[in-house]
Amino acid sequence: MKSIAILLLIAFATLCQAQSVVVPRDTTATASESDILKCRQPKKGLYRSYEEFRRNAPSITRDFAVISNDNGKSKWAGDGFSIEMKDTLISPRIIQREMWGFCDGKTIFVNAHNFQRGYGFHPLLHVGRYAYLEGVDPMAESTEKLSGVRASFVNVADNKLGYLLNLNNGKFYPLNQEDLEKILSQDPVLFGQFQREDKRGDKATRRELMFRYVRLYNERHPEEIK
Repeated sequence: MKSIAILLLIAFATLCQAQSVVVPRDTTATASESDILKCRQPKKGLYRSYEEFRRNAPSITRDFAVISNDNGKSKWAGDGFSIEMKDTLISPRIIQREMWGFCDGKTIFVNAHNFQRGYGFHPLLHVGRYAYLEGVDPMAESTEKLSGVRASFVNVADNKLGYLLNLNNGKFYPLNQEDLEKILSQDPVLFGQFQREDKRGDKATRRELMFRYVRLYNERHPEEIK
């Protein structure tokens, strides 16, 4: 009888100790907010570096306005966007030259200085293992043709060029068929499919084709992201 009582006391003490254990909270949701790929919504603000973008942690969060540079006066369409701060604590020159990019709370924009000789900020159109955006093709030349009864000249050039951002090292490079095939060669199925595609068409059509395969590769290989 005494042995049974001792066993009951031990069981009761063990139960009390188990109930007093603090179970750690699930931090998965919190951790995801520090990853631009996993966050529920990117934070609004200006990124000083690629690392701030990757961690979804803009260091400048004061209010600003996004202004399109395509105002009809530019030689080329698609000159990107500028930022206008609501205060004067940061000069426009510093913003345009030294900021890696910014987010307006929905869309992420990258400074053209990161990937080409240019001006303005360009939106990321896709974020994955290889993020994609379109900037200005430095090799594009203005082509003109006669238009209208008064024979006025109009600019009809497609000056856009696709760029990839390698999310594992923060480096940019132009998207062309050769580089895309190097990426796709790691996926024989996609590579073979791309090889069979009709690659004729204008510049915009070929650019969209390559962009489509970038998205497909990212969807099939999320485990490659470090």
